[in-house]
Amino acid sequence: MLAEIQPGTLIGHRYLINKLLGKGGFGRTYLVYDTQRFGEPCVLKEFVPPNTSERLLNKYRDLFEREAKVLYQINHPQIPKFLAWLTEEERLFIVQEYIDGRTYSQLLRDRLSQQKKPFSEAEVIQWLLELLSVLD
Repeated sequence: MLAEIQPGTLIGHRYLINKLLGKGGFGRTYLVYDTQRFGEPCVLKEFVPPNTSERLLNKYRDLFEREAKVLYQINHPQIPKFLAWLTEEERLFIVQEYIDGRTYSQLLRDRLSQQKKPFSEAEVIQWLLELLSVLD
């Protein structure tokens, strides 16, 4: 597996890595600054294929490009905008709009520390209704 990209690294002669935001089974997500758009913050999603044999890497690249095309076509106010996709050496990247906010884990932790109780059923239903609108 490819190593994490270090802060200060420039990707695609444009995106300056600030920090790692998270990682999962198929990749990593970084906060980057777009040096060609006045340092605008963006999210750089790196797809890390589990196997880097030439044949499988080409298949992953094809699937990745197809996924990028689908993301490009999505236009919804609750989904971060697709900005670009790029490859660099064996690495595959998607760039999306950065939305500053808190994760559900952070919201729950704050709620429990401040009010000493979980979210009510009504609050959860309201969130679900907002989330479901994305599927329209």
